Amino acid sequence: QLDDFHLHAITREAVVGWYLQDEPGTLRYYDLQSGEECNPKTLSLQVEHLAENNAVQFPLHYTEESGYFDTYKRYLRHSIQTEPKGAIDYLQLPRAVIMSGYFTVAQKLENFLLMLSTEGETLLYDTLGQELSGLAADTFLVCQQTLIYVKNRNELIGYAIPQ
Repeated sequence: QLDDFHLHAITREAVVGWYLQDEPGTLRYYDLQSGEECNPKTLSLQVEHLAENNAVQFPLHYTEESGYFDTYKRYLRHSIQTEPKGAIDYLQLPRAVIMSGYFTVAQKLENFLLMLSTEGETLLYDTLGQELSGLAADTFLVCQQTLIYVKNRNELIGYAIPQ
C-alpha cells in the first residue's frame, strides 16, 4: 500500500505516480512484479511515450498551494474567461492538453473539463458536475487515445482524442 500516492500511468512494467509531499512534477516508478521503486531508465517504456503505447494515463493534480496552479490559472482565465479555484488536473499528450478544474457559481463549485490541441484550439469543453460541495482528484483518464470521464456522477463518457 502506498499512502498519499497519486497514480499517473500504468504500463506493462510499472506504475507511475507521485506522493503529495514530492516536489511538483516529480514522478516515481514502481515495478509491477516486485512492487519496489525502480529507476525509470531501466524501463523499456519511457513516460514521453505512454500515449503511443496505450498506457493508462492519469492527470497531475495541482492544488492552490502548488506553484504550477497559478500558471494554469492564468492560462485558463485567458482561454475560457473563468477563474479556477481549489485545484486543477492537468495532462499533456503529444497532440493535446487536457485540464479539469473548478470555478464558483452562486457559492457552489462547478467542475469543468477542457481539451485543447497543441495549437491552442478548443477540442472539447464540458461541465462534469454542478453544485458540488468539494474538490476531487483524478477527474479523468486517458486510455488507448480515448479521454474517459464521468459527467454528473452518472454518465460515463469516452471521447476519441484526435491523432
